[in-house]
Amino acid sequence: MARVRSMDVTSSRMFAAICDESMTSEAENQSPSFEDTLTELESLVDTLERGDLTLEQSLSAFERGIRLTRTCRKTLDDAEQKVRVLTGESADAEPEPFQSSD
Repeated sequence: MARVRSMDVTSSRMFAAICDESMTSEAENQSPSFEDTLTELESLVDTLERGDLTLEQSLSAFERGIRLTRTCRKTLDDAEQKVRVLTGESADAEPEPFQSSD
């Protein structure tokens, strides 16, 4: 029984730290970098995969993970659009093989 309580306390502390970190970073900086968002998402996935969270904590972490995934996807889509504009490529352009100048 003591082991179960110990795991619950540890899981709760981990979950609280993840939630506090995400709320703090959002409050301090409205637009976290792609790298920071991806790092947080990876940490969240690791925590979920360990299976130490309660159902409620897991659902909350999953919801946060979905938001982070959408943020990362939007950032990548925006970057891809910028590359297309800068290279003058249209959305239906065919990929070309890379040719090194060496």
